[in-house]
Amino acid sequence: MIFMPLEPETDADSKIVQLITKSDRVVLMRSDRGAITGSVHKCFNALLFHLQNYVTERYGDNEVIESALGESILQISIPWPDFCDTMGWKSSNRNNAKKVIQALKKAQVEWGMSDEVDSIGFQQLISGANVNEGFLNVRIDPVVRRELINFKGFDEITFNLGVTNIWSDKYTPRMYELCMRNWRDGVRNAAYSIDNMRTNLDLTYDIGDGGEKVWVYGEFKKFKSRVLQPSIDNLNKSDFVEFDVFMAVRGRPVHTILLSLTRKRKIEKVESIALEKRVRAHLSDLGLATVAQEYYNSKYNDDAYFDNKMSEEELHYLEFNCQRFIKYKAGHKSNPGSYFTKMLNDNRTAFESIWAQIQKDYLEKRQREEMSRREKEQRKRNVYKKIASEVTQEFTKKAVKNYLNSKTEAERQAIFELAAKAQNKQNPSAAFKKLPEQAKEAIVRLYILNTHSDEFIDEKELKRAISKAQEAVNID
Repeated sequence: MIFMPLEPETDADSKIVQLITKSDRVVLMRSDRGAITGSVHKCFNALLFHLQNYVTERYGDNEVIESALGESILQISIPWPDFCDTMGWKSSNRNNAKKVIQALKKAQVEWGMSDEVDSIGFQQLISGANVNEGFLNVRIDPVVRRELINFKGFDEITFNLGVTNIWSDKYTPRMYELCMRNWRDGVRNAAYSIDNMRTNLDLTYDIGDGGEKVWVYGEFKKFKSRVLQPSIDNLNKSDFVEFDVFMAVRGRPVHTILLSLTRKRKIEKVESIALEKRVRAHLSDLGLATVAQEYYNSKYNDDAYFDNKMSEEELHYLEFNCQRFIKYKAGHKSNPGSYFTKMLNDNRTAFESIWAQIQKDYLEKRQREEMSRREKEQRKRNVYKKIASEVTQEFTKKAVKNYLNSKTEAERQAIFELAAKAQNKQNPSAAFKKLPEQAKEAIVRLYILNTHSDEFIDEKELKRAISKAQEAVNID
């Protein structure tokens, strides 16, 4: 199996993550009537990731593949388990395979269109796809291929692909990409018309009788509550996004949406002292430990309840009452123990809103932790993929070189001629003899690997080399 390499990190201090690069034209793509769903958006990003890595591993850079392919259709074969891993799926799920093929075949897009430019039609994203013998095979036409892998002349931006598997909706990833463009360009405050924002988020629409667009969530109140605010909340809860997003509106009725970006503050570390230990210390300092023990043991008719069975809510309730006990200086009363017991009986209603906020904070914390956990797992898989691809690339290059050195000059010449013949047959618009030397070398190497690798590639040795390299890396 050939492993796909990742794009190299540009920041030496940043963590290694799964990276995907898009030109602004691709970031700003829209689909016919907003037809691309969250799942299709993920599939598109996964396809783009594997396509870019395919080019990197086999041809080195975009100019080489352009020389080698010309106007020919590119077909790439992605190991289905690899694609599923990128998507966060189980590779045995055949239903997902069917959905991917259908989604990719139906996807029609236009590139970099804005409100100021009239629509000029939509392009099929791919011309064919199937899953066969463990591989997802995808056919990509030249005009689409150039949009996806050739960034020359266009601004480009690199995203962490792992985030697209964390947000299940369609709009958060689109909002993320829009904000990332602003962040890259140093734009901290940006204004959008409502329709321009709908376009950027690829909102679903129909065409009315007069030819105008009839948007889903046409009322701004619904657009804000169901699309804008959830997307912004998702971004602001994500530890791996480096900015916070704030939204304001202008006009009555609203005609402008204002987005402001500020660098995200680092989340403080969770207090190291456990809640129970903290509460028991408070009670002991106030001389109320015995009072609380007798209260809860009596309430539940269980002599071990206070020591072993207190719930999180009860501990917070105790802490709440300890704070009120201090606030009202109840320790100076004639019988502070009786007063504290009365507080435990009477303050439940006052505690309800406090407990509701604590639960909300816990839920958001767990959501952040879960997203961080999933991002970390994804990053670990991606590091291993990167290592595997680098080892595989060096291993196969060396093996091909040794293989050619073992041949006579006449045998080598015959191999070169066969590689040229195969290139001319598969890609007649890019004749072998007219190609740059770098493209010729890549074509010969790929031809040898595709036709003779069984003769000189030791798969067991390759796997051992990959495992050894992966084991040497410590991923925090």
